[in-house]
Amino acid sequence: MEKTINKKFDLDRNYHLTNDIKKEDYLKIALSSGSIANLNKAGPLRFQSHSPNPLDICNAIIAYKIKIDDLKDTENITLENNFFPRMFSQMSLKLGTSEVETIEYPGEVSSMLNFVMTDDDYKKEYGTLSGWIPDIATGDTAATNTSYDLRKKLYNKGFEGSFPLKNLFGFLQCYDRIIFLIPLEFSLNRIINNDEIFYGAPNDEAKVTIEDMELWIPQITLNPMLEVKLLERLNTNKDINVSFLNRISQSIDISNQAVYNWPVANLSNRARYIFVAFKNSTVGYQENNSKFIQYIGTNKIKSIRVRLNTSYYPELGMVFDATKNHQLEPYNFYIEMCKRFNNSPQLNYLDFKDLYSIFCFDVSAQDEKLASNGCDVTIHITKDADLKVKCFCVILEEKTAKINLNDGKMHLFSS
Repeated sequence: MEKTINKKFDLDRNYHLTNDIKKEDYLKIALSSGSIANLNKAGPLRFQSHSPNPLDICNAIIAYKIKIDDLKDTENITLENNFFPRMFSQMSLKLGTSEVETIEYPGEVSSMLNFVMTDDDYKKEYGTLSGWIPDIATGDTAATNTSYDLRKKLYNKGFEGSFPLKNLFGFLQCYDRIIFLIPLEFSLNRIINNDEIFYGAPNDEAKVTIEDMELWIPQITLNPMLEVKLLERLNTNKDINVSFLNRISQSIDISNQAVYNWPVANLSNRARYIFVAFKNSTVGYQENNSKFIQYIGTNKIKSIRVRLNTSYYPELGMVFDATKNHQLEPYNFYIEMCKRFNNSPQLNYLDFKDLYSIFCFDVSAQDEKLASNGCDVTIHITKDADLKVKCFCVILEEKTAKINLNDGKMHLFSS
């Protein structure tokens, strides 16, 4: 048998410095519809790009500048964790004439997924920049909640930050290549909800103002030889299939029912993971509206299970009791879901129970008929009848987008 030497010990191997890229910087895109004044009115906002240069859309960010108005230095109030995407009711991504993904409730969706798909290293390295500073301990304004104090220092005198789009869109998490000569459109729908993104002392006048916002996409200037090869590739009439986990998000208010069956969606693609979380229906400046709860006082959620047509996950349901620290099953499911994405959990047992309860369901093991024929997704919930909550569900379904290389351009077709 022929033996090969480990590359680390092959001292005769030639080393090359590549110079394929002449320059790499950010393409900074201003609003294409709506002026700066529209940033602080309810309604749609849109960014569009027709750049002649290759774009690294995987690493696109929304760069923003904010200030807080009508706030005294002595007031004990500030913005909540992950406030920025919660200022919008919808975000969508479009390439060419095809819509890639549309996300409803982007604040809740990104929060639920961040606790699973990122770890403490992300929080330490990018948390302050992206507004990802989750509460700890009691989650209130006490000194033990050092995250609250950090947010006050960061935000109350104005702040510049960024929101990575791949934290929200499944396509951008999976497609790590460039796009070239294909129009791009990113749109958001602004809502005015100051009473839902501030927390602290009673102050119904504090409000956040977006002073500026741009879409930043890394753009690459190639050396002439590589650019010629890329243009040749764009005339081959070949397809690139991009498989990704598309996000479907829904929400519903549940009030006086002790048992509730929620028909969330009818899927034509295979579901892989499902996440469920609850928020207090009552909002206001004295409520920490970023929390995902499972109890208020003595009233609590008791059990959850997911049904795909006639198959249940888990079979007997996920049963728990926050008032007695009975969290073995939901917390273990959360840990296992973090492992699916190669992360260690950000949340400890108590923070999961008291601050950010995210119920995770791995439904990837399915009957092939179910996967191929589509299915109805239903969430079964039992709770104390007096508990009023807003329920959120995020489904990650398998989807494929096709990028065609033809006529010197890229064309995207969603399947």
